[in-house]
Amino acid sequence: VAELSQAVVARDGQITELSQAVIDRDSKVAELTSKLETIAMSKSSDTSESLKELFNRLTDIELKYFSGKDAQSSHQPNLELQKNKIDALAITKQVMLEENNEHEIKITILNEKISYLENQNKVLEDELAKKNHDLEYCKSLNNEKEITINSILSSRSWRLMSKPRAIVTMLKGLRRKEPLSSQDVADRAQAKFETVTQLPAIPSEIDYKNLGFDPDFYGLIYPDVSGPAEALYHHYLNHGINEGRAPQSKPLSVNKLLTDEGKPFVIVVCHEASRTGAPVLGWNICVELKKKYNVIAILLGDGELVSYFQESCSVVAGPYSVHERQKLALDYAINNIINAYAPKFAIVNSLASSSILKPLAENYIPSILLVHEFYKFHCSPCELVDTFAWAGKVIFSAEVVRQSALIERTRVAVNNSLIIPQGKSRIPSEQPKDYAEEKISNFYEKMLFGIPYAKTRKPFIVLGAGTVEYRKGIDLFVTTAMEIHRTDPNSEILMVWIGRKIDVEPYKQYADFVLEQMQASGIGARVKLLDETPYLESIYSMVDMFFVSSRLDPLPNVAIDAMMSGKPVISFESATGISEILASSPLTSSCVMPFLSTDAAAKFILSLSKDKEKLKSLGSHVKNIAENVFNMESYVEKLEKAVSDVSQSYNSLKTDESFLLERNDFIEGFYIAPDERCTKEQAVRKFVKYSQGFIFNRKPRPGFNPERYVTDNTIAPIGKNPLVHFAEAGKPNGQWLDKVIYIKDRSTLKIANLKIGVHIHAYYPDMLPDIINRLSENNTTPDLLISVTSETAKKEVESLLKDNYPARLTVRTVPNVGRDIGPFFTEFKDDLITYDVVGHFHTKKSPHVPAESRLVKDWVNFLMENLIGGRFNSADAIIKEFEMSPQLGLVFADDPNLIGWDKYLEFAQELAQRMDIVLKNGYFSFPVGTMFWARPKALEPMFNLDLNWSDYPAEPLPIDGSLLHAMERLLPIVTNKAGYTHSVTYVENARR
Repeated sequence: VAELSQAVVARDGQITELSQAVIDRDSKVAELTSKLETIAMSKSSDTSESLKELFNRLTDIELKYFSGKDAQSSHQPNLELQKNKIDALAITKQVMLEENNEHEIKITILNEKISYLENQNKVLEDELAKKNHDLEYCKSLNNEKEITINSILSSRSWRLMSKPRAIVTMLKGLRRKEPLSSQDVADRAQAKFETVTQLPAIPSEIDYKNLGFDPDFYGLIYPDVSGPAEALYHHYLNHGINEGRAPQSKPLSVNKLLTDEGKPFVIVVCHEASRTGAPVLGWNICVELKKKYNVIAILLGDGELVSYFQESCSVVAGPYSVHERQKLALDYAINNIINAYAPKFAIVNSLASSSILKPLAENYIPSILLVHEFYKFHCSPCELVDTFAWAGKVIFSAEVVRQSALIERTRVAVNNSLIIPQGKSRIPSEQPKDYAEEKISNFYEKMLFGIPYAKTRKPFIVLGAGTVEYRKGIDLFVTTAMEIHRTDPNSEILMVWIGRKIDVEPYKQYADFVLEQMQASGIGARVKLLDETPYLESIYSMVDMFFVSSRLDPLPNVAIDAMMSGKPVISFESATGISEILASSPLTSSCVMPFLSTDAAAKFILSLSKDKEKLKSLGSHVKNIAENVFNMESYVEKLEKAVSDVSQSYNSLKTDESFLLERNDFIEGFYIAPDERCTKEQAVRKFVKYSQGFIFNRKPRPGFNPERYVTDNTIAPIGKNPLVHFAEAGKPNGQWLDKVIYIKDRSTLKIANLKIGVHIHAYYPDMLPDIINRLSENNTTPDLLISVTSETAKKEVESLLKDNYPARLTVRTVPNVGRDIGPFFTEFKDDLITYDVVGHFHTKKSPHVPAESRLVKDWVNFLMENLIGGRFNSADAIIKEFEMSPQLGLVFADDPNLIGWDKYLEFAQELAQRMDIVLKNGYFSFPVGTMFWARPKALEPMFNLDLNWSDYPAEPLPIDGSLLHAMERLLPIVTNKAGYTHSVTYVENARR
């Protein structure tokens, strides 16, 4: 009861605060309205008085003038003087009339503002009425609760249970380790209130969206809150507002004047609406697309271009705040847009907008992703893989950008991507022409300030532009100026950098470094660093050439604009997409300097400054190339063509999903990772979409390599899912298939007539018993060859096994190099080649993985279940396969992850050459984790390398090793070289 009473008191306090806030608001509105009326009346009164005075003065003068008209001949000089005064007064009268007109306009504007405020006041009054209704409702709730409390307190049962209640309260106090917080009381009181069935309910016909509340949205994005719409609305009023929760998805801005019902809708997504490269390009794409479509702009962040998007697009969603961009909220907003407008396709502009791709794909909306940036500055490799997977098609602005995204897991997607340089963007501007011209003139004077000869002759100006950051190479720009000065101290060359300075680290530190570099160089006014200007395009006409000094820059808009203005542009090889375009023509290839060679840049600038004809000719060639390459209309047409091609592959997504769900070809227990929670339907959809995006990260069934199937059967152009195509074709054999040993019961096979040995590297002796126990569950009892890295570990192992193991036991101490594979091929080589079949296992831990992670534990269990046993006697089944198949040379667990050479190809190439093996690119199966069963004869090429301890890299190794990980990848290739085959194992529900 005390808790309930306290909650009632808190509710009354909230009601009082809300009532006072309404009163305060009304008084502020009244005060503002009064001020505006006073101002308007004052202005009108002042104007009227001035006009009266003026007309009175003019009337007096006119009367005096006409009364003395008869005396004109005798007073001609005075008359002329009076006429001049009258003319002056007439002009003054005209001026006053014009001022009066201006005052009238201002009064009209003030009246409009008053009218607007009156309308706003009416809206506020309506809202106040709704709030009063809510207050009355809340009061009724409180009254009901008070009645309930009073009825409880006056009941007979309450009186009879007083003593047991006191005992229970005392016991709870003894158990409670911390005092009960008031917040806890309020929460529990609220929960009790919400369960009282007698409380008056909000009428079922109420439209919550008119109240600015969407119960579907609220319940979805806040899973900690549940219940019917009424309960969700109560929660928002009582708690959600104070907690900063969003009551609904952000409303759309709809421009009906730009909406043509006969045109389809399309989506353009921008990560923000700032006046920077990607958003400006996004706005230009919208402007171009609106000629044929109703454009929906989705702005994930705010910026000064929001109004431009609203003026150019039929619908604008956003800009969204950080809270509104959280996944569930954003997905809800996108789904609503799709349901409302059924867009034909979507253009997702930049990696920073990639969060939109998944909901688009899940609604089967074809999309293209425009990548302008180097991914390492924006996301992790795993995020890049997911981004490419959910995109319909990836389009890069330059080859240098595409190469930066080329990692092992994106290789196929990148190879199937497109390169389309963006068109020249028009930059939105609000300033009138004459104002801009004045600003440009002032800026030019600032450029030339402090240069003695600038008053008589113009210097040769080299322009650079961009944010002052290391990537843009402003220090290289300054160094080039220093090289010019050293080479020709008398040259009249001015280097000007225009760009924004960011006053946070590490940008600030870099800017300070550049300024110190300029001061220490002693080049004085030869280099200028000026703040950014919105009139950069006009500045191009005042300079002679443009220098892209970037170390790493995709396709900077400033360079595009300079080329379009007919100025020679120079850049560094392999540093930017501009270099690729300049190098593509023999007429402009000389503009590409060796990578970061400031000396070459300085010499080229000097030569152009002395050769006006060459300067003019080169500028003309650069402009011709730019006009052909950077055409916005052509660029958008190419994007339309790309998305049209993607749409064809999207047509089969639903069909392929249905096909796989109706059959047993897709094994969800193999495809779904242990930490992934999803249904078979979700897993199939993910696999089908990932395959459409040419991302092959996991196998859909044991033994099947979808990437190899796509490559070998050239089905990419038709957009068919590889597993569906494989099944429909009758599951043909090929390099995409590994033979699978299905281990699904406890075998009663007889012990094979083969000599079996097992090598175990026990770097962690405490994990050895698990391997021995699993081996003992099999009928096979192999000889054990165990390597350890210390005498202490050797004694520990011998103590455990010497008198207990029924077969031959050999324990040796080895150097701590080569991890587990070194002892196998070096220490025990002569022993192992005497066996028919050998197993190789090791105790596995990963100190770099957090202790709470199940990654390594699941991996070890996966390998043990597949290769030794646990639920089944896997070792017996595998050894029987060796006995039945003389050509079988290697058996290992089929890892569901698709893996290739990655960064180990260079190490593998060296060993492969020694074994006369040619390596191929792509994903392939190998013993991931280096545990396997093998015939020593199948590994003979590697045994014959006679590797010694010095051949292995010294500890500590990187997380992914080096030569050792190359060796595990080579094992199936070596087996094939020796004339043997390999097989993989599959144990149901042993997941990795």
